[in-house]
Amino acid sequence: METDVVGENGEKLTSDEHYTKEEMQQIIKLAKALHINLVPEIDTPGHALSFVKVRPDLMYKGSLSDYRGKHNVERVAMLDLDNKYEETLAFVKSVYDKLLDGEDAPLHGVSTVHIGTDEYYGSRESYRRYVNDMIQYIKGKGLTPRIWGSLSAKPGTTPVDWKDVEVDIWSIGWQRPAAAIAQGAKIINITDIPTYSVPSGSNSQGGYGDYANYETQYNRWTPNDFSTGGGPRLEASNPNILGGGHAVWNDNIDLHETGLTSYDIFKRFFKSMQSTAERTWGSDRAAKTYAERVQPASVYAPQSNPDKTVAEEDLFKINPETVKDYLAKKVQKTEAGLNFEKDSTIEGLVGDAGPSHVLKLDVTVTGDGEQTFSTSGNNQLYLADKDGYLAYTFEQFHIQFNKKLEKNKRYQISVVTKPQVTEVYVDGEKG
Repeated sequence: METDVVGENGEKLTSDEHYTKEEMQQIIKLAKALHINLVPEIDTPGHALSFVKVRPDLMYKGSLSDYRGKHNVERVAMLDLDNKYEETLAFVKSVYDKLLDGEDAPLHGVSTVHIGTDEYYGSRESYRRYVNDMIQYIKGKGLTPRIWGSLSAKPGTTPVDWKDVEVDIWSIGWQRPAAAIAQGAKIINITDIPTYSVPSGSNSQGGYGDYANYETQYNRWTPNDFSTGGGPRLEASNPNILGGGHAVWNDNIDLHETGLTSYDIFKRFFKSMQSTAERTWGSDRAAKTYAERVQPASVYAPQSNPDKTVAEEDLFKINPETVKDYLAKKVQKTEAGLNFEKDSTIEGLVGDAGPSHVLKLDVTVTGDGEQTFSTSGNNQLYLADKDGYLAYTFEQFHIQFNKKLEKNKRYQISVVTKPQVTEVYVDGEKG
């Protein structure tokens, strides 16, 4: 998300790929129009790598010995609440102020703010003090604070005022739901087993799997039932239970590139969303088990197309005889076919295509240097990229195939989309 925060070391708090202020405001306004409570989450004092990069002097340098199995690598994403408490708190608040205060702030208009607070491995008392200070700070802005429940794992004497705080119960070991309610909190059941997905591309299903265990979630989970994580089953009528949820965590990108796109992440999110929606709705007419569910003809909303399926009427075949039917500019018909210059275009064709589609080309490269065949937003298909390879760019990926097209030679090319795979064939040979 856009900010102007830059460290003395030149590091920017905002990543290169981010939402601008204008984009965030559009999303917030759209959410309100759809009666969705959009809750931004800005994690501290743990999971705070972006903060530490800007202010490495605020990295936690204390002991991790109280937490079995935790290593020094944890420090790079932890803020120092032991030795630099006031400085750390002031820095975090300054960032929140930029994001929340004023009509031109990126998050102007939200009503609930998630402040994180999970998986911090420093001093328990400093942690409790920080959580309480941040809660009061957010309440002071007239907003509702939401946090990841962690006080059961952080016992101490420093008081934390949880009255009307929304608490995500993700792990019974970190936070017991009844204890949170007793302290005045409103709780949300997002127990990691079975609601967590950590996309890897393996297509596995289970706890922290590529897909969450959405079948177990449907069969054994409800917002008041924490038994899948070893917790209690509370009364469904308890007014302090706000509901339930599920989560997709792209943690694997810290270790290796998964190759997954936003489409792939959506598929994992949506699969869990079906179970979450049906179990939070709580109808006695719902199927008793996941296997007994009856799916509608389409699981998606009318006039939506998240699978990016190309409709029959949008298929196209462009050649010298049909080019007149399209919005073609500076495209010349010749005996050999259609001739394209660098500024030639055919507009209005289908954009991104999902799995199970084929694009066939009968093409000859006659120019030098980078040769872009088609563009959809920032996504591009290259007959020759800057290195001369047949390639494409999609979202953050630039994929090269092991093929360079010879100049003035005619090729039959097929680009085939499959789940998690795009294949290219040149004269029948896989590239």
